[in-house]
Amino acid sequence: MGVMAHMCLLFFLFVPNWSGVRWMKTTKRGFTLVELLVVIAIIGILVGLLLPAVQAAREAARRMQCSNNLKQTALSMHNYHDTYKTFPQGAIVKFGGASLSSNFYVNAFASTLPFIEQGALQDLYNFDVPWEQQTPAVARTVISTYFCPSNAGEDVVSDTAIGAVLASFGATVGDTFGVSTYRLSKGAHGEWSNKPNGYGSAKGMFDLGLKTSFRDIIDGTSNTFCIGEGASGGRRVLCAGVDCDESGTVETVSATGWMIPQPIPDAAGLIRNSNFAGTVEPLNKNPTTSTNLAEADFGNAAPGGGDTVGNFGSYHPGGANFALADGSVRFVGETVDMVIYRAVSTVAGGEAVSLP
Repeated sequence: MGVMAHMCLLFFLFVPNWSGVRWMKTTKRGFTLVELLVVIAIIGILVGLLLPAVQAAREAARRMQCSNNLKQTALSMHNYHDTYKTFPQGAIVKFGGASLSSNFYVNAFASTLPFIEQGALQDLYNFDVPWEQQTPAVARTVISTYFCPSNAGEDVVSDTAIGAVLASFGATVGDTFGVSTYRLSKGAHGEWSNKPNGYGSAKGMFDLGLKTSFRDIIDGTSNTFCIGEGASGGRRVLCAGVDCDESGTVETVSATGWMIPQPIPDAAGLIRNSNFAGTVEPLNKNPTTSTNLAEADFGNAAPGGGDTVGNFGSYHPGGANFALADGSVRFVGETVDMVIYRAVSTVAGGEAVSLP
């Protein structure tokens, strides 16, 4: 008997009722409700563990990009210094009386456009007329180098109140501005004047009409703030006055255009901050102190008189990035000692301190 015959015999012996034999099927069993809930809970736990790590990695990347932006901006000012033997003025001002509106021409960010590969934009900027007579195309241009990717606010801000005031005396700039989240270091004071040398040891690297060179930075370029962060957006609303807090908060975002050279006072609309910041108040103070000009005859004003300057701040957890005068970038913690913090914002304070 062959092998096949043996197999057939065994089949018939051990499989009864051949005529009704059915092929065996495996029974499919679904998840019970308890098992499904357990799986969902496990996935939720894993997501909960993973999400903070992903967010931290993204913030680390954004902070690095912000640091690189500040580095590029500081180096552009070094290149400007190499060309003109001085850092750019915080704001080029031609005073012809008490008026603020027609005498401010260009700030340090606009002055250094060619050094951050924005030569084409600088060609559109007319340096022979005040900033408010520039074209809307220039004003609304977004420059990524001047904007921190961690910032919660938009990179463009429209301010109809400012636009209406400007248009009332023939300005052509419009009401929409590309935002800068970086601020020029004004020093350890909160004053506005066309006589910045009157600030004495509290003077910073940048101010109205102030020309600073390397030889002026007596405290050392590695111990002096050049530029710092000035966050904008809904989580950075403004309040008026030194030591102001939530009780006096103005529901207005802290924002300013990169090309606006003049301090915009509290009486104006949405843009109530400036391209400058100081260290009178703590880093990351929130709400942010808004710009205030107490002097009516600003063109002839000496330091003193109740002015205010906004504080530095960012959306990075625990502090903010600063570019120093030597071109390096440091992350400064918001718990930094105020004596040290103010000392490193001045160019010739004579303090023997350095950042921790």
